[in-house]
Amino acid sequence: MGWEPGTSASVRARYLHVPDAMLKDVARKIAEAIWGSPEKPAVDKNQDNGV
Repeated sequence: MGWEPGTSASVRARYLHVPDAMLKDVARKIAEAIWGSPEKPAVDKNQDNGV
């Protein structure tokens, strides 16, 4: 795109967008790695959760 060498990383960081679903999935995986699996599944108020 014509960015100067060495500045492309800062430009990518500025325009990087990570979807909420991906952030929640990563957070869940990290929590499981640290504290183990939850006894009952977490409820996400923004999703159907099969209820």
